[in-house]
Amino acid sequence: MTLTDPRRFLEKIDPTSYEVLLQGSQKDNSLVNLLHRKYDPVAPVFLEPHLAYSESKPTPEQHKSLLTSGECVTDIVEGKAYALGDFVDTDAIIPADKILQSGTDEELGSHCLEYTNPDFREMVRSGYHIVVAGKAFGCGSSREEAPRALKGLGVKCVIAPSFSFIYGRNQPTIALLGIIIEDDSFYKVAATGVDIKIDLSRRSMVVANKHSYSFTLDEMELALMRENGLAQAFLKHGKNVFGVLSGVESYAGDRLPKPEAWGDHLEQMEQEIKPASLVW
Repeated sequence: MTLTDPRRFLEKIDPTSYEVLLQGSQKDNSLVNLLHRKYDPVAPVFLEPHLAYSESKPTPEQHKSLLTSGECVTDIVEGKAYALGDFVDTDAIIPADKILQSGTDEELGSHCLEYTNPDFREMVRSGYHIVVAGKAFGCGSSREEAPRALKGLGVKCVIAPSFSFIYGRNQPTIALLGIIIEDDSFYKVAATGVDIKIDLSRRSMVVANKHSYSFTLDEMELALMRENGLAQAFLKHGKNVFGVLSGVESYAGDRLPKPEAWGDHLEQMEQEIKPASLVW
Protein backbone atom coordinates (compact mmCIF):
# COMPACT_ATOMS: atom_id res chain seq x y z
CA MET A 1 0.00 0.00 0.00
CA THR A 2 1.34 3.45 -0.87
CA LEU A 3 0.33 6.93 0.22
CA THR A 4 -1.34 9.07 -2.43
CA ASP A 5 -1.82 12.82 -2.55
CA PRO A 6 -5.52 13.12 -1.54
CA ARG A 7 -6.20 16.57 -2.97
CA ARG A 8 -7.66 15.32 -6.25
CA PHE A 9 -10.19 13.34 -4.23
CA LEU A 10 -10.94 16.12 -1.74
CA GLU A 11 -11.72 18.48 -4.61
CA LYS A 12 -14.66 16.23 -5.50
CA ILE A 13 -16.23 16.66 -2.05
CA ASP A 14 -19.07 19.13 -1.86
CA PRO A 15 -18.33 21.38 1.17
CA THR A 16 -22.04 21.60 2.05
CA SER A 17 -22.44 17.82 2.10
CA TYR A 18 -19.24 17.57 4.11
CA GLU A 19 -20.69 19.85 6.80
CA VAL A 20 -23.91 17.83 6.90
CA LEU A 21 -21.93 14.64 7.54
CA LEU A 22 -20.14 16.33 10.41
CA GLN A 23 -23.60 16.77 11.99
CA GLY A 24 -23.32 20.00 13.84
CA SER A 25 -19.60 20.64 13.87
CA GLN A 26 -18.64 24.28 13.67
CA LYS A 27 -18.23 25.53 10.15
CA ASP A 28 -14.81 26.80 9.26
CA ASN A 29 -12.46 26.91 6.34
CA SER A 30 -10.51 23.79 7.30
CA LEU A 31 -11.52 21.91 4.14
CA VAL A 32 -10.59 24.82 1.91
CA ASN A 33 -7.26 25.25 3.69
CA LEU A 34 -6.56 21.55 3.33
CA LEU A 35 -7.23 21.65 -0.39
CA HIS A 36 -4.74 24.46 -0.93
CA ARG A 37 -2.06 23.40 1.53
CA LYS A 38 1.34 23.09 -0.09
CA TYR A 39 3.42 20.11 0.86
CA ASP A 40 5.70 17.53 -0.67
CA PRO A 41 4.08 14.12 -0.23
CA VAL A 42 6.30 11.21 0.69
CA ALA A 43 5.31 7.78 -0.55
CA PRO A 44 6.44 5.08 1.89
CA VAL A 45 5.32 1.55 1.20
CA PHE A 46 3.32 -0.29 3.88
CA LEU A 47 2.81 -4.03 3.99
CA GLU A 48 0.11 -5.68 6.08
CA PRO A 49 1.33 -8.74 8.03
CA HIS A 50 -0.39 -11.93 6.95
CA LEU A 51 -0.65 -15.49 8.11
CA ALA A 52 0.86 -18.37 6.16
CA TYR A 53 -1.30 -21.36 6.99
CA SER A 54 -0.45 -25.01 6.65
CA GLU A 55 -1.92 -26.68 3.59
CA SER A 56 -3.27 -29.67 5.50
CA LYS A 57 -6.94 -30.40 4.93
CA PRO A 58 -9.11 -32.12 7.54
CA THR A 59 -10.70 -35.50 7.05
CA PRO A 60 -14.50 -35.80 7.33
CA GLU A 61 -14.00 -37.47 10.73
CA GLN A 62 -11.92 -34.51 11.96
CA HIS A 63 -14.63 -32.12 10.81
CA LYS A 64 -17.29 -33.98 12.76
CA SER A 65 -15.17 -34.26 15.90
CA LEU A 66 -14.89 -30.48 16.19
CA LEU A 67 -18.57 -30.11 16.93
CA THR A 68 -20.61 -31.14 19.93
CA SER A 69 -23.98 -29.61 18.99
CA GLY A 70 -26.02 -28.50 16.00
CA GLU A 71 -25.36 -24.80 16.61
CA CYS A 72 -22.96 -24.25 13.70
CA VAL A 73 -22.78 -22.89 10.21
CA THR A 74 -23.20 -25.17 7.24
CA ASP A 75 -20.19 -26.16 5.16
CA ILE A 76 -21.95 -24.75 2.07
CA VAL A 77 -22.27 -20.98 1.80
CA GLU A 78 -24.24 -19.51 -1.10
CA GLY A 79 -25.33 -16.08 -2.23
CA LYS A 80 -25.00 -13.35 -4.80
CA ALA A 81 -21.92 -11.15 -4.86
CA TYR A 82 -21.83 -7.48 -3.92
CA ALA A 83 -18.59 -6.00 -5.24
CA LEU A 84 -16.68 -3.22 -3.48
CA GLY A 85 -13.39 -1.50 -4.26
CA ASP A 86 -9.99 -1.25 -2.58
CA PHE A 87 -9.31 0.18 0.89
CA VAL A 88 -12.84 0.10 2.30
CA ASP A 89 -12.21 1.21 5.87
CA THR A 90 -14.06 0.48 9.09
CA ASP A 91 -15.41 4.04 9.25
CA ALA A 92 -17.22 3.37 5.98
CA ILE A 93 -18.40 -0.08 7.07
CA ILE A 94 -19.96 1.29 10.26
CA PRO A 95 -19.92 5.10 10.66
CA ALA A 96 -18.68 6.24 14.07
CA ASP A 97 -21.80 8.32 14.75
CA LYS A 98 -23.96 5.16 14.46
CA ILE A 99 -22.05 2.96 16.89
CA LEU A 100 -23.17 4.40 20.22
CA GLN A 101 -26.84 4.25 19.24
CA SER A 102 -26.58 0.59 18.15
CA GLY A 103 -26.71 -1.98 20.93
CA THR A 104 -26.89 -5.17 18.86
CA ASP A 105 -25.27 -6.59 15.75
CA GLU A 106 -28.57 -6.19 13.92
CA GLU A 107 -28.75 -2.50 14.83
CA LEU A 108 -25.16 -2.02 13.68
CA GLY A 109 -26.06 -3.78 10.45
CA SER A 110 -28.91 -1.36 9.80
CA HIS A 111 -26.26 1.36 9.30
CA CYS A 112 -23.67 -0.73 7.43
CA LEU A 113 -22.05 1.26 4.58
CA GLU A 114 -24.85 3.79 5.03
CA TYR A 115 -22.96 6.79 3.65
CA THR A 116 -20.86 5.18 0.94
CA ASN A 117 -23.19 2.50 -0.46
CA PRO A 118 -26.81 3.39 0.40
CA ASP A 119 -28.15 0.39 -1.55
CA PHE A 120 -25.96 -2.14 0.24
CA ARG A 121 -28.26 -3.00 3.13
CA GLU A 122 -31.32 -3.67 1.02
CA MET A 123 -29.33 -5.73 -1.47
CA VAL A 124 -27.85 -7.91 1.30
CA ARG A 125 -31.34 -8.49 2.67
CA SER A 126 -32.46 -9.57 -0.80
CA GLY A 127 -29.77 -12.24 -1.16
CA TYR A 128 -26.48 -10.47 -1.91
CA HIS A 129 -24.85 -12.23 1.03
CA ILE A 130 -21.25 -12.41 -0.22
CA VAL A 131 -19.09 -9.28 -0.24
CA VAL A 132 -16.36 -9.29 -2.88
CA ALA A 133 -13.96 -6.58 -1.75
CA GLY A 134 -10.63 -5.13 -2.84
CA LYS A 135 -7.25 -4.71 -1.19
CA ALA A 136 -6.88 -4.06 2.55
CA PHE A 137 -10.56 -4.45 3.34
CA GLY A 138 -11.25 -3.27 6.90
CA CYS A 139 -8.37 -0.80 7.11
CA GLY A 140 -8.63 2.22 9.39
CA SER A 141 -9.56 2.02 13.05
CA SER A 142 -9.60 -1.46 14.60
CA ARG A 143 -13.24 -1.45 15.72
CA GLU A 144 -14.84 -4.85 16.18
CA GLU A 145 -18.18 -3.25 15.29
CA ALA A 146 -17.21 -3.40 11.59
CA PRO A 147 -17.42 -7.19 11.16
CA ARG A 148 -20.29 -7.27 13.66
CA ALA A 149 -22.26 -4.86 11.45
CA LEU A 150 -21.67 -7.00 8.36
CA LYS A 151 -22.71 -10.17 10.17
CA GLY A 152 -25.69 -8.46 11.82
CA LEU A 153 -26.96 -7.35 8.41
CA GLY A 154 -26.76 -10.87 7.04
CA VAL A 155 -23.44 -10.98 5.19
CA LYS A 156 -22.25 -14.59 5.11
CA CYS A 157 -18.76 -14.15 3.72
CA VAL A 158 -16.23 -11.49 2.73
CA ILE A 159 -13.75 -12.33 -0.03
CA ALA A 160 -10.78 -10.05 -0.68
CA PRO A 161 -7.18 -10.18 -1.91
CA SER A 162 -6.14 -8.93 1.55
CA PHE A 163 -7.62 -7.84 4.87
CA SER A 164 -6.32 -5.25 7.27
CA PHE A 165 -4.57 -7.31 9.95
CA ILE A 166 -6.72 -6.54 13.02
CA TYR A 167 -9.96 -6.58 11.04
CA GLY A 168 -8.92 -9.91 9.51
CA ARG A 169 -8.50 -11.43 12.96
CA ASN A 170 -11.79 -10.00 14.22
CA GLN A 171 -13.76 -11.80 11.51
CA PRO A 172 -13.26 -15.41 12.66
CA THR A 173 -13.50 -14.36 16.30
CA ILE A 174 -17.16 -13.46 15.71
CA ALA A 175 -17.69 -16.23 13.10
CA LEU A 176 -17.83 -14.05 10.00
CA LEU A 177 -16.24 -16.03 7.19
CA GLY A 178 -13.32 -14.27 5.52
CA ILE A 179 -11.53 -15.74 2.49
CA ILE A 180 -8.41 -14.45 0.77
CA ILE A 181 -8.17 -14.95 -3.00
CA GLU A 182 -5.32 -13.25 -4.81
CA ASP A 183 -6.17 -14.46 -8.33
CA ASP A 184 -7.11 -11.39 -10.40
CA SER A 185 -9.33 -13.48 -12.66
CA PHE A 186 -11.67 -14.11 -9.73
CA TYR A 187 -12.46 -10.42 -9.36
CA LYS A 188 -13.16 -10.10 -13.08
CA VAL A 189 -15.94 -12.70 -12.95
CA ALA A 190 -17.24 -12.11 -9.40
CA ALA A 191 -19.17 -8.95 -10.22
CA THR A 192 -22.22 -7.69 -8.34
CA GLY A 193 -25.15 -10.05 -8.85
CA VAL A 194 -23.11 -13.13 -9.78
CA ASP A 195 -23.90 -16.36 -7.90
CA ILE A 196 -21.16 -17.78 -5.68
CA LYS A 197 -21.22 -21.18 -3.97
CA ILE A 198 -18.54 -21.94 -1.36
CA ASP A 199 -17.70 -25.41 -0.08
CA LEU A 200 -15.75 -25.00 3.17
CA SER A 201 -14.88 -28.67 3.59
CA ARG A 202 -13.31 -28.79 0.12
CA ARG A 203 -11.81 -25.29 0.36
CA SER A 204 -13.26 -24.42 -3.03
CA MET A 205 -15.89 -22.18 -4.59
CA VAL A 206 -17.76 -21.92 -7.88
CA VAL A 207 -18.52 -18.52 -9.42
CA ALA A 208 -21.32 -18.05 -11.95
CA ASN A 209 -21.82 -21.83 -12.00
CA LYS A 210 -18.66 -22.40 -14.08
CA HIS A 211 -15.51 -20.81 -12.66
CA SER A 212 -13.79 -22.77 -9.87
CA TYR A 213 -11.33 -21.38 -7.33
CA SER A 214 -9.58 -22.91 -4.35
CA PHE A 215 -8.61 -21.15 -1.14
CA THR A 216 -6.86 -21.76 2.17
CA LEU A 217 -8.77 -21.71 5.45
CA ASP A 218 -7.03 -22.30 8.75
CA GLU A 219 -8.33 -25.20 10.83
CA MET A 220 -9.01 -23.01 13.85
CA GLU A 221 -10.90 -20.49 11.71
CA LEU A 222 -13.10 -23.28 10.39
CA ALA A 223 -13.72 -24.46 13.95
CA LEU A 224 -14.65 -20.90 14.98
CA MET A 225 -17.16 -20.73 12.11
CA ARG A 226 -18.75 -23.96 13.27
CA GLU A 227 -18.83 -22.90 16.91
CA ASN A 228 -20.37 -19.51 16.05
CA GLY A 229 -17.37 -17.54 17.29
CA LEU A 230 -15.01 -17.53 20.22
CA ALA A 231 -17.49 -16.23 22.81
CA GLN A 232 -20.05 -18.93 22.05
CA ALA A 233 -17.32 -21.56 21.94
CA PHE A 234 -16.15 -20.52 25.40
CA LEU A 235 -19.69 -20.63 26.81
CA LYS A 236 -20.05 -24.15 25.44
CA HIS A 237 -16.62 -25.62 26.21
CA GLY A 238 -15.30 -23.47 29.05
CA LYS A 239 -11.64 -24.09 29.83
CA ASN A 240 -11.52 -26.76 27.12
CA VAL A 241 -12.21 -24.17 24.40
CA PHE A 242 -8.78 -23.96 22.82
CA GLY A 243 -8.33 -27.71 22.95
CA VAL A 244 -11.56 -28.09 20.97
CA LEU A 245 -10.79 -25.29 18.51
CA SER A 246 -7.29 -26.54 17.81
CA GLY A 247 -8.34 -30.21 17.67
CA VAL A 248 -5.74 -31.16 20.29
CA GLU A 249 -8.20 -33.04 22.46
CA SER A 250 -5.56 -34.93 24.43
CA TYR A 251 -4.36 -31.66 25.97
CA ALA A 252 -7.73 -30.01 26.47
CA GLY A 253 -9.08 -29.01 29.85
CA ASP A 254 -8.51 -31.46 32.70
CA ARG A 255 -6.25 -33.62 30.52
CA LEU A 256 -3.64 -30.88 30.21
CA PRO A 257 -0.56 -31.84 32.26
CA LYS A 258 -0.03 -29.87 35.46
CA PRO A 259 2.73 -27.21 35.27
CA GLU A 260 5.17 -29.25 37.34
CA ALA A 261 4.89 -32.11 34.83
CA TRP A 262 5.22 -30.04 31.65
CA GLY A 263 8.87 -30.95 31.19
CA ASP A 264 7.97 -34.63 30.90
CA HIS A 265 5.38 -33.92 28.21
CA LEU A 266 7.16 -31.21 26.21
CA GLU A 267 8.79 -33.54 23.69
CA GLN A 268 5.53 -35.40 23.09
CA MET A 269 3.62 -32.14 22.64
CA GLU A 270 6.16 -30.86 20.12
CA GLN A 271 5.66 -34.02 18.07
CA GLU A 272 1.87 -33.99 18.17
CA ILE A 273 1.08 -30.27 18.01
CA LYS A 274 2.32 -28.55 14.86
CA PRO A 275 0.92 -25.00 14.69
CA ALA A 276 0.97 -23.08 11.41
CA SER A 277 3.88 -20.71 11.01
CA LEU A 278 3.37 -16.97 11.33
CA VAL A 279 5.02 -14.96 8.56
CA TRP A 280 5.48 -11.18 8.95
